[in-house]
Amino acid sequence: TERESLRESNLAHQKTCCKIFADKRGSTAVVEHQITPDADAKYWDTIRRVHTDRLDIAQLKESLGIAVDDIRIKHDVLVDEAAIQEAAFRKFLKDKISQATNILLPGATMPPVNAEEKKKPKRRLPKGTWEAFEHEDDDSQKELRDSRVHYIRLRNKLKRQQKDIEGRERGRGNSKDIGMHLIDYEQLKIENTNLNEKIEERNEELLKLRKKATTTIHILTHVKEKLEFVRNENVGLQRRVSSMEETLTSLRDRLNQSKRERDHFANENIHMREKMPMIGSEDLLLDYEVRKKEIEKCRINIVDLTNKHHQLVQWINTHQPLLETMKSSVK
Repeated sequence: TERESLRESNLAHQKTCCKIFADKRGSTAVVEHQITPDADAKYWDTIRRVHTDRLDIAQLKESLGIAVDDIRIKHDVLVDEAAIQEAAFRKFLKDKISQATNILLPGATMPPVNAEEKKKPKRRLPKGTWEAFEHEDDDSQKELRDSRVHYIRLRNKLKRQQKDIEGRERGRGNSKDIGMHLIDYEQLKIENTNLNEKIEERNEELLKLRKKATTTIHILTHVKEKLEFVRNENVGLQRRVSSMEETLTSLRDRLNQSKRERDHFANENIHMREKMPMIGSEDLLLDYEVRKKEIEKCRINIVDLTNKHHQLVQWINTHQPLLETMKSSVK
């Protein structure tokens, strides 16, 4: 029948959902339980109870909606009447306050009135007195309404909680339901334990990842700082290399010039050796130096002797007449 086919289709979909949920929980294998007649009867009993509960909830909602509408109608009438009375009361107060004179403030005493003071014109209240009073009264009414609403909410919450407690106490009388609840509780407790273990594992993994990320950030920051330092050092070294290249270029130019001068002097030395073969021989040079010194001495002696000879010649020339006279006298 159609009902049987729908039942089989529903069971197949439930098995699929169980497999999916088991895979999500990380189970390695899905154990397919055999459907017993008791389990089937229990399942359809639960379905019927759910259906009846839903119908009861719908009927309760409908009845409560009707009751709420009735209460709202009565409440709207009361609210309108209260608003009319409040407006009339405010108008009455406003008229009386506008006509009032010499009103004492709270805590003040009435001074004695003389005949002269009675003749003085009476002073009216300031213009802003009624507005201030009305504003203060509105604030008080608003605070009172909020307090009443809060009180009603708390009272309804207390009633709901009392009903829940009574329902739980009634449900404790059924041992079968207690057993099923305990079984469901144990299963949920086991699943909760497994999930807590998985959460702890994930938290540990997350903590490790955070530590790793923190370490990576520190390393990256250190690497960036070192890279910046290396860049600055590289700029300084590049400048130093540029200055050293300039110095090296100047030294290379000087070296090339020195090489050219060396080649020039080497060529001149070769030509001088060709012209003067004794250059390059230490013995000949020493002998040449000795002979040069002797020649210099001889030249000096020659000059001295020449001078002496010249002096002697002069002396002879000066004494020649005397010699001639002496020779003649001797004869």
